[in-house]
Amino acid sequence: MKSIGSIFITCVSLILLCFSCSKKRHTVTRSFYYWKNYAEFSASDTTLLSGMGVQKMYIRLFDVDWSYAQRPVPRDVVNIWLNTISHMKHMELVPVVYITNRTLQNCDFKTLRKLAVQVSAKVEKVGRMDYWKDNPCVMGRELQIDCDWSASTREKYFYLLNCLRSSSPGVKLSCTIRLHQVKYMEKTGVPPVDRGMLMVYNTGSPTASREMNSIFDSNEARKYLDLQLKYPLPLDAALPLFSWGKWYRGEKFMGLLHDMNSQKIGDMGFFSHQQGAQWRCESDTALGLFYLRKGDRVVIEEVPDDKLKMAAELASSFISNDSLSVSFYHFDTNLVKHYGNAELENIYNSFH
Repeated sequence: MKSIGSIFITCVSLILLCFSCSKKRHTVTRSFYYWKNYAEFSASDTTLLSGMGVQKMYIRLFDVDWSYAQRPVPRDVVNIWLNTISHMKHMELVPVVYITNRTLQNCDFKTLRKLAVQVSAKVEKVGRMDYWKDNPCVMGRELQIDCDWSASTREKYFYLLNCLRSSSPGVKLSCTIRLHQVKYMEKTGVPPVDRGMLMVYNTGSPTASREMNSIFDSNEARKYLDLQLKYPLPLDAALPLFSWGKWYRGEKFMGLLHDMNSQKIGDMGFFSHQQGAQWRCESDTALGLFYLRKGDRVVIEEVPDDKLKMAAELASSFISNDSLSVSFYHFDTNLVKHYGNAELENIYNSFH
């Protein structure tokens, strides 16, 4: 008969073995999203990214929205970012096209066919530019579509994706996958693409609660990513490297103050810190395109290091394919310096 001590040791060993097996190991391509419509990428940014071993950049090329002219219209940002990508040498550049859900709602199938041709032509035009002949960047292997489609627009969206595949032969097609599209995939469907980019953030609506962090809440994220669920596409992972302020007037939600964090709002001088993540505006003031009044409140939402690590661990446990791209959304020099190279390095390494 085994002793109690040996039985205990055996049980502990089995638990540790199960834990180690549950943690999947991956081959990681380090990447970032570049989601700005104005150029500010510099040689020093290249040095910063090279030091982190970043190999890939997902670059917002243009948006497609439904216009007042009752047709889908690309809002072009190509000429802006082409002036800055000379610094993104020796990286793979993936163009990303954002398509609004209301575009799908308003388009018929004939219009979607035309839209696919237009999008493919615009992307191909960028890839054919003489600029690339003397630039070692890799451009045009992949096209990514970003769209928060719904159950009601899935048929049109998947039709558009199939049209894009036909219009761009030889190009790998990927698309973003939001958390609700994983949990409710029987309703929203699985898009006809080569890979999906799992967006491990936006776990709640910014308008729903002052208390819950709508960018990332680990408890909410776990509700969406059932580790027993197998998503039928190879997945990459996008992690939140951004912050914002939820602006309230009384109890009314007024909007989001993008790129706002606790340090920035504290340096402004016309906000006083209340408690937790809440700040009070002490004088009428213009802030970007918004006009804040005295007494308005702003709740800062950001993702601290420990929460970012939780998002990475959850994604790593859920994604079953061996190789993936791990991306931070989005690249901003100040954000990267705020987190620090060492911390972001740890996040990348947590997938290995």
